[in-house]
Amino acid sequence: MKYGEAGIPILSLLTSIVGAVIVALLAIFLSRYSIIVKIFSFIGMARMVIMYLHMLVKFYFTMKIVPSETYFVHILCGIVISLVAYVVMSSIKFTRKYFLGNSKPVHDTD
Repeated sequence: MKYGEAGIPILSLLTSIVGAVIVALLAIFLSRYSIIVKIFSFIGMARMVIMYLHMLVKFYFTMKIVPSETYFVHILCGIVISLVAYVVMSSIKFTRKYFLGNSKPVHDTD
């Protein structure tokens, strides 16, 4: 939509609806497997840390420390390092309270 490029209006609307239905069906299918639910639940709890740190990690670590031409490596490093930062922040009371907004540890739901 940048620069007024809205695409084909009817086709864009139908594609959005079909995409949403596919994501919903995929979520229903994957909810049967508890290990996948636990992985996505953990990533969901860390979503804000991932959102704010992944670009910093991508530009600093992957461009300066681990230069790679593969974009997949950049994405993987951004997510993994952000998840490690989340685990560290959630394990320390001060950072958990002031950076994550939780005064108590988040308990794993089984």
